[in-house]
Amino acid sequence: MLRGKAIIPEENAAFESRELLLHILSISKEAYFLDPDAPVTDAQADTFDALVARRAQGEPLAYLIGEWDFYGRPFHVSPGVLIPRPETEEVVAAALDLMQPGDRVLDLCCGSGCIGITMALEGNPREVVLGDISPMALEVTRKNADRYPGLPLTIRVDDALGKSEETYDLIVSNPPYIAPGEELDHSVKGYEPHLALYGGPDGLDFYRAIAKYRLPKLSPKGHLVLECGHTQAPAIAEILTDAGAREARILTDLSGKERIVVAAPAFS
Repeated sequence: MLRGKAIIPEENAAFESRELLLHILSISKEAYFLDPDAPVTDAQADTFDALVARRAQGEPLAYLIGEWDFYGRPFHVSPGVLIPRPETEEVVAAALDLMQPGDRVLDLCCGSGCIGITMALEGNPREVVLGDISPMALEVTRKNADRYPGLPLTIRVDDALGKSEETYDLIVSNPPYIAPGEELDHSVKGYEPHLALYGGPDGLDFYRAIAKYRLPKLSPKGHLVLECGHTQAPAIAEILTDAGAREARILTDLSGKERIVVAAPAFS
């Protein structure tokens, strides 16, 4: 593992090297700490070195090991979906505060499905629909749904920029919101799917479509819960209120950044 720490240009190189080693050996962290000097075959060492070299070039650790934790559970990930992030866990927490037993929920632009599956695991919905336009993303979603069987999940193609006749009590979304030219880390820009990153000339195309097509389809008690870039929340709140939302609240994340917008439909 010392070879990994020497090559990976990250402050948490020891952690990343260990995660790669656990992945290659197919053992748990607990098993590793019980026997940190367990033998490694030449083939496993070669595989480890190859993964370390890819990580040193900027390829995300989550893609190298094929999964990432979200809300305390592992989820499959691949280069066809965004890597789940702690900020999105706060979006889920805000949505769970609003969800009522028996709600019909939509995870729009679902990617790996981590939002919707977590909502189903943590709450008591009637149904959670996981929608995305990307076949690659829906394949990962299905793989994650199979990991947590018995949940009331429906997985389907859903174009977040298009019309929908479906009615929901709660719509949660982390849509694409990056504008062209915006500075991104190499590991994001070079490896994560652009389809899930870029949201039009100003990054707000998906919020306009959600305000136009999804807000009117919420049930009278319903809510939208939207993740956004840390400078976008006021503009998104204005888009939603202009579209008829009776409220559009901006919530801050744990670092104090405005990263969540919650909206309710117009009074019926």
